[in-house]
Order: sequence, then structure tokens, then C-alpha cells
Amino acid sequence: MQTFPIDISVTTSNQTPVWPNHAPVNLSQAATHERGDVAEITHINMGAHTATHLDAPRHFVPGGGLVDEIDLTTLIGTCYVHHVTRTGVLTAEYFAAQELPESCTRLLLKIDDHAGRLYQSEFYENYTAIDHTAAHYLIDRGLKLIGTDYLSIGPYHAGNVETHQALLGNDVVIVEGLNLAHVSEGTYQLICLPIRIACDGAPCRAVLMPATGLA
Repeated sequence: MQTFPIDISVTTSNQTPVWPNHAPVNLSQAATHERGDVAEITHINMGAHTATHLDAPRHFVPGGGLVDEIDLTTLIGTCYVHHVTRTGVLTAEYFAAQELPESCTRLLLKIDDHAGRLYQSEFYENYTAIDHTAAHYLIDRGLKLIGTDYLSIGPYHAGNVETHQALLGNDVVIVEGLNLAHVSEGTYQLICLPIRIACDGAPCRAVLMPATGLA
């Protein structure tokens, strides 16, 4: 039995993997109790698309909205965690063959191959992702938010831009870097809130509550 709330965020540290050519995480202590300082102070240096984070439209859409303009009601509400046992690129054909709930506006992808990889410092380029046909298929079903448990919803080797543009161009919020290994497939209530910042992306703390846990 699962205990709620379920924290589906990853812990961010200097060992957190980042997208190739993105700045590594640097948490440095400017003051510490051990050095005799009255207060401990940490400086945080990392990209907006690090660890558990969301993408705002501006990430891939010129002139698109920023994080502080996202409708918070999109980030709170019923979601479905879908268990993916295969690897590679997930297409529209794949999703059409799945038994997703009819009213699935928030979809989180729990992918077996990703378990533990966000706690490994080396970037994993063969992660599982969706292509633009899957993006359009899910949009046509009414998708408003999609999440994945690695660093990108789009494939690394080809099609990453097209997937992001399809989703963000239709105001679908993308949440990446989730921790879903300990979550069972099914319906939940999602709370996924970023810091309020005028930016193309932002770190999030995301939790799941029981399907009937929110009004």
C-alpha cells in the first residue's frame, strides 16, 4: 500500500545529471557552522531545466509564455501514471493501443528503463521518449500536462525539437525529471508547483495524493 503524499521529485545535488552542454549543478557553501559562521548559506548555480522541472512554452516557442504565466490549475488535479515497460521512441500507434482513461488531461510516464538514472551523474542518451505523432495524438485527446522520469519528453537522437514544439505550441505543460519508480500505475491527484519566475523553465516540487484526495 502506498503512503501519501508521494514525493515524485528527485533530490538535486552536485551529482545530478544534466543535459549535454548544460551547466552542471553547483551547490556551494558560502558560510558554514563548521567554519564558525552564525548562519549557513548555500549558493545555487544550475540551469532552469535541471532535475525535476517544468518547461514553459517559451522554451521552444518564440514569444511563448513564461513559467509565471502558466495557469496553476493545470498543475494541480487528476493525473494518470502510465507504466511503460518498453524502450525507445513511443509513437501515436503505441498510445492508441494503451488503455488510457478517456479524460486523461494529465499523463505521467513511469518508464522501467529510467529507474534510478536521475541519481547517476552520467547522462543517459538512450532514454525512452515520445515522438511528434504521439504528442499530436495526446493533444487531440485533450492533454494539458505530460511528465516523464528522465530529462526530456522528446527523443535525444532525433525529433526532440518537433516533440517539444508540438506540445508547448499547444500550451501543454511538460514536466521532466520526475521520480516515479516507487509509484504504481493508476489515477492520482497531482500537485506540481514551480518557483514563481519569469523564465522558460523552473525547478518543481511534485507530489501525488490519492485520486479522491483533493476537492
